[in-house]
Order: sequence, then structure tokens, then C-alpha cells
Amino acid sequence: MRPQILAKLKDPRTNWKYVLIVVILAFIIGGGISWFQSQVTREIISLTQLPQIKRLERKKEIREQEEDKNKEIPYEEVTYTNKKFGFEFKYPKTYAENNWAQAREKENFVLVGARIEIGIFDNRGLTLTEYVDEYVRREFLEEEGFTVESKENMIVGGEEAIKVSFRFGGMGRYGERIFVLHDQKIYIFNMTAGGESFVAYEKGPDEWTAFSRIIESFKFIK
Repeated sequence: MRPQILAKLKDPRTNWKYVLIVVILAFIIGGGISWFQSQVTREIISLTQLPQIKRLERKKEIREQEEDKNKEIPYEEVTYTNKKFGFEFKYPKTYAENNWAQAREKENFVLVGARIEIGIFDNRGLTLTEYVDEYVRREFLEEEGFTVESKENMIVGGEEAIKVSFRFGGMGRYGERIFVLHDQKIYIFNMTAGGESFVAYEKGPDEWTAFSRIIESFKFIK
């Protein structure tokens, strides 16, 4: 093999200028590819250091931690019964075991957690639609900063209901109020989110989950 290589090297027909050009081009192209790859890698690393990217990654990390935490906690429910107002519903056992978060009666209200409440009021001879329209006009439309985002019909406790979703831009608050007419009484289910909550979430589901279960399981007992 070696004599053949030496013979080719000594062959006067070999175009050494062409060979040299090919070698130089190969070196330049190879170096260019390596440089481009290093620049792309550096740009990717730089992008991941942007504050916006870091915040998104942190939010994702927190959300994943909360999801993992909730998976570790078995979801158990208890039934709350209120004979005075004649209804019952199911809600998280962890709330019921917390003296501050458990369902508790206050005059014409039942409170759960920090931001869930059920108010019972006289309908004043109004239909459900009339009551809701008047309530929305008085409580939302005439109050600066409140925005009604949607209204929809639903069923709660076997009765027709109207759900109003709202937002209070000035304080970044939002929520839902669900109105039910039963036995000449208006039952208003209120959940307002935004701001801080003092419920120990590490010991149970969030209040939106609790609110949804209250609505789903709610029923009248008289």
C-alpha cells in the first residue's frame, strides 16, 4: 500500500493546487459549522436567562409542585346540613376539620373557607330573572370598576339558576355569583378570587374546587 501512495505523490499528473484548494475549503467549511453551532448554543443559553423566561419557568415549577402536592392528598368529603335554611352540600373534609375554614352560619349567611359564601334573602316578589337583573344593575353596573363578563342559565339543587361571572378591575378580583329561587327565597352562592387567602391549601384543595363541589352537590331538604 505504501509504495502505491508514494507513487501517486510522485506522479507529475497529480494537481496539487486543486488538492490544496479542496483541503482549505474543507477546513473553512468545517470551522464555519463549528462556529455557527457554538453561536446557536450561546443564544439559546442567553434566551433562557431572560427575566420573562425565568418567570414562566418559575410559574410552571410552582404549578407542577402544587399539582404534585394535591396528588398526594386524598380528596375526602363531608356533608354539611343546615336545618335552619333547609339545605345541605358536600365539601372537603380538610375544610371541615379546620375551625376557621369549616362551614359556619352567620345570620343569613353560610361561610366556607375565606371567600365562599351562601346568602339567603327574600325575593321581594320578584322572579329569578328580575332579581338578578336588579342585582347586577345595583351591585355591578353602578359600581365603578365592576365588569359583568357573562350570564348563563344552569340548575342547582333541582332549581333553575343564573350564574353571573364578574371582574373588578381596580383590585384585580374576579369571581362568580349564582342565584337560585326556592320557596320565595333567593340563594346567592358567591365566590370571589384575587388577593391573599388564609385557607391552608396544603391541607386540602383550593377554594374553586370546594366551590364547584358545593354547587354540584347542593340540595334542598325542605
